[in-house]
Formats: sequence, structure tokens, C-alpha cells
Amino acid sequence: MKKYMVLLVLSLSFFLNACSPQKPTEQIDKNIKISTIRQAYAYADNYAKRNLGDKYVLYRIEGKHDKDFKGEIKFIYTKRVKHSPDGYFVIVDTVNNEITYDYWPDAHSVYVGNPHIQIENWDFNLETALTEASELGIDYDEIRWDTFFEDRIAVSFYKNGAEIEHIIYNTFTSERITDRQVYIPDYIKN
Repeated sequence: MKKYMVLLVLSLSFFLNACSPQKPTEQIDKNIKISTIRQAYAYADNYAKRNLGDKYVLYRIEGKHDKDFKGEIKFIYTKRVKHSPDGYFVIVDTVNNEITYDYWPDAHSVYVGNPHIQIENWDFNLETALTEASELGIDYDEIRWDTFFEDRIAVSFYKNGAEIEHIIYNTFTSERITDRQVYIPDYIKN
């Protein structure tokens, strides 16, 4: 009896593994330095079309990296229907020059609403925020950013893990929408 149970468990394990979606990791030529959102998007969109098909559309973009653009950018794709139950994170790793995805079956719990990002129409480039940070004397070691409307991107500057600046830009015009918001954590104030 134990033999049959072991065989049943192994068979189920192999079956479930064969049915689960594979996450193909693709290497990007090591000689290519990914240094812009648009450049990363070109790789992500091509990858998404090949691996996810045409049922998904770009919903949101999030990024986290250092001053040399080393980190990762997540391109979040959801189905082309309102209140999609699932989504995919197409992840461009700019440290290792590779691209992969993660499936999220309950993406609707966080990412609700209609898909809205059309990066082809952007005038904004992250270099705008980095140049402004330099001109304003913002001393940071990490930058995090995300889109929250089709025409808005929030750029946050971090130092030693604490957010120190937060600026919102219009993605179509590159204009700064908000004044600088300076955050001074308590441990720095004291």
C-alpha cells in the first residue's frame, strides 16, 4: 500500500510540475548596457508578446535601482479586460542582463482598473529626474519609481534605505508636477 501511495504522490508531483507555467529566463547580450526605461520596455514587450501572447497589456511599471541603473524594472501586464483576475510581472534585471516573469493569480487585489500605460507616447526619460536630482544636490544611493496614471510617474530617492525625496513628473511632457517633498527620517534629524 505504501508503495502505491509513494507512486501516486510522485505521479501527482510530476503532473503538477508539467502543468505549471514555465518561466523562461532569457539572457540579454552582456555587451548591452540597459540605461533607460524605454530600452528596458523594448525587451520586456518583445518578451511578453512571445511568452504571454496578445491577451495581456501593459498596466504599470515599477523600478528600483542604483545610480548606474543597476537593479530591476517590473513591467506589470494584466488581461485586456476590466478587473482582470491575474497578471504577470515581466522583470528586466539590469544587473545580470536577463529577463523573466512571475505569474500572479490574484493581481486584481492590488492592480485594479483599466490598463493604461502607452510608453511609446512618453517624452519622460528617467535621466530627467537624475539630472534634476544632481542640480538640486539630492544625495541618494537608490532610486525607486512607479507609474500610477498613464501620465504620471512618481520618482523617490533613497539614502541608506530611507526615502529622502519624492517628485512626480508628467510622462508626456517631462514637466515636474509636484514641488520637492523632502523627507527627513527621525534617525537623521537626531
